[in-house]
Amino acid sequence: MRRTTLSLLFAASLTSSLFSQATAAKLATCAVQTHAAASDADRAFAAGDFAKAESLSASASTIPAFTTLVRSQIELDKTADALASAQKAVAALPTSGDAEALLGEALLRNGQIAEAQAAFNKGYTTDHCSALAVYDIGRFSNLASRHAIAAKAFATAHTLAPADPAITAAYATSLPEDARGPALKTLLASSPMLPPVEIARLNVALAIADQHKSCTPLEPGNAAKLDLLGLMLYGTHARGFGIKVKVDNADLPILELDSSVSGIVLNPSDAKKAGVKPLFATSPAPGTTYYAVADHIKVGPLEYKDCVVRVAPAAALANSNSLIGTDFFRDHLQHIDYVLKTYTLTPYPTPATGLTDRVVGADQRDWTPIFVNGSDILIPTLLNKKGPYTFLLATGSHISILAPGVNKKILLAVRDANLNLHGSSAAIIKVIPKFGGSDDDHALVYGPTGVLLRPSQPIKVPSFQFTNNEFLDDQTLSFDLTPKSHDGGIEISGLLGFSTLREFFTDIDYRNGLVKIAYDYNHLYTIRDMARDK
Repeated sequence: MRRTTLSLLFAASLTSSLFSQATAAKLATCAVQTHAAASDADRAFAAGDFAKAESLSASASTIPAFTTLVRSQIELDKTADALASAQKAVAALPTSGDAEALLGEALLRNGQIAEAQAAFNKGYTTDHCSALAVYDIGRFSNLASRHAIAAKAFATAHTLAPADPAITAAYATSLPEDARGPALKTLLASSPMLPPVEIARLNVALAIADQHKSCTPLEPGNAAKLDLLGLMLYGTHARGFGIKVKVDNADLPILELDSSVSGIVLNPSDAKKAGVKPLFATSPAPGTTYYAVADHIKVGPLEYKDCVVRVAPAAALANSNSLIGTDFFRDHLQHIDYVLKTYTLTPYPTPATGLTDRVVGADQRDWTPIFVNGSDILIPTLLNKKGPYTFLLATGSHISILAPGVNKKILLAVRDANLNLHGSSAAIIKVIPKFGGSDDDHALVYGPTGVLLRPSQPIKVPSFQFTNNEFLDDQTLSFDLTPKSHDGGIEISGLLGFSTLREFFTDIDYRNGLVKIAYDYNHLYTIRDMARDK
């Protein structure tokens, strides 16, 4: 391990967006855009039949048709085809800001974040009246922790194209809670041409707004120093850490601290013990993930009321513990110390009053700007000095994981993994060693459809360079991360898991999209002891 001068690889993507510099007078010259009548391809897209939508829009020559084609290919995870279709749109319509923005959407799904931002800005400079370009600048601004700019962009895009369902959905969900519910209700009552998964997401957002389930702290501004409790392999080796949580007066077993999930995810037995109530009146189908409400959650001295949690089937959690994401505490600055086994939560010096844009504090000059995609923390990472690639911070993964494509490209070859593992690789990635059996059992890792995946190990030892650090990790595995990439809408090249992160202190600032991952040489021998026995 050594320090490296890895610069801010995505500096270009974090510059102020051109939209934020626009004047009201300039935008006032734009006419309100009408939404094209729905085509058969649009109807197939809204029904979730993306293969049919792709086929019906294959001969696209207009922006609406190209939009359906590219977004269908994105939904099908055909990223190369989506890029080719978007590039065709730009070539066919060189003066269209919408075409440039559509190229940005394909680049973003492909994990080319800096290039995507350049395309969004080019779309806006090509045509400042492009509602699609303004909307996509809003999406990018959210990624870069410029939430006030994002809300302004969504409002402007909605003014320019009030009938566009995707733009209206982004605008409605960016509103304050008292206005969000009515806006979502109006949108959903109009039967918007959006895919079923998006409709389901909007219905959850509406239920949360209507029922005022915003997970409010009982005493804002409290600090906490929590004990990290070891999650063990075979009773001897640490595979991660968790914390104790009380949900609706029920003391639950350890909840794994997993930065790759949002909020709290309960397994069925913990949900039953806590007695959480489903968010919707209809009973959830057996074996499915559903949303529920916890009236009260207590973590150390911190208490919250009216929190929405997810309940996931045991199989999706590899029959293991419930999870708590670091974003549950996004109203605090966070410090994770694996060596001293503490999780320190410090309230922000100034409470947020509404949406904010990134501010780098005087004491944060050595922190790294990152992208925050919902709950996901995306970190630019070099792999064997190649890249940068987009990696996901994943404290809940006991090892670091590479996507097969980047593994093959950088490490040249792989070997089949003969490891004692089991788990799943879906929107919730949970892969842990099996208990019992022989060490030469093949890894049993399943995709979201139940298909058995084929984990492999790199022949070359991966070297990760991130946030001014370099680390060799010979425990890395590779398997399909497409479900996670699909869920977040951005290609994930790998996960920085516990086998890597255990060597560092990790500081997280969700509000401003900053992290500091630092190594303390004073803890070297303590870390080695923990790696062996604790």
